[in-house]
Amino acid sequence: MSFPEPYAGLVIRYAYLWKREFDAGREEGTKDRPCAIVMTVVDEDGDKEVLVLPVTHSRPAHSADATYGPLPPRFFAHVRDEFLERDQREKSERVRRTE
Repeated sequence: MSFPEPYAGLVIRYAYLWKREFDAGREEGTKDRPCAIVMTVVDEDGDKEVLVLPVTHSRPAHSADATYGPLPPRFFAHVRDEFLERDQREKSERVRRTE
């Protein structure tokens, strides 16, 4: 099975590591959860870095709304803009991982 190249707006399954878990010494999230890719950048070594945000675990009203894949563009733009605005007010604490 091949995976798509990561891009902003794609929802993926990922073992998200919460900051509090990282601070407690964990190196891996406790479970896979849906996460939205907010942005991808290429660092100075040419490696791709991906910034993801977890998606709530609350069950949607319609199960078809829970499928993985790209977020609707207007919804993604709203999520991205809200994140960037909050990050300007209160810098987000990032957890760097190798996977």
